[in-house]
Amino acid sequence: MVNRLEVLADALGKLNGIHDPESTAYRNRNPGLLISFSLRKNADAKNVRMFQHLRDGYEALLADLRIKIRGKSRARGKDGAKLTPESPISDLLIAYGHKNHMPADYVVSFVRRALQDQSIRMSTPLSFFME
Repeated sequence: MVNRLEVLADALGKLNGIHDPESTAYRNRNPGLLISFSLRKNADAKNVRMFQHLRDGYEALLADLRIKIRGKSRARGKDGAKLTPESPISDLLIAYGHKNHMPADYVVSFVRRALQDQSIRMSTPLSFFME
């Protein structure tokens, strides 16, 4: 059985171009395009974190997703509302900087196909991805 949280991370990585050698996600080995909020973290000129290995960036994305879907971060979704386990997938994508419906549609389609579950919608709550 495929881990739901990993499927969500995979969808974000693909959306951000993790396998496109010209993308920031690829160059920074950062599939989630995670931003650095610390001066101690290695980051590029746009403050996007840089990892030495893709697996490190992937693990950081998984950790960030766990925090966000549990409502333990300061991340905000639609209308500036704090993310909670009841927040929809679309709000999570807003928190990651994807503000229109196209990225959300892409992620939902990816997750549906990966989990073989056509019931998943943009309105599916983040708690669906809790491990």
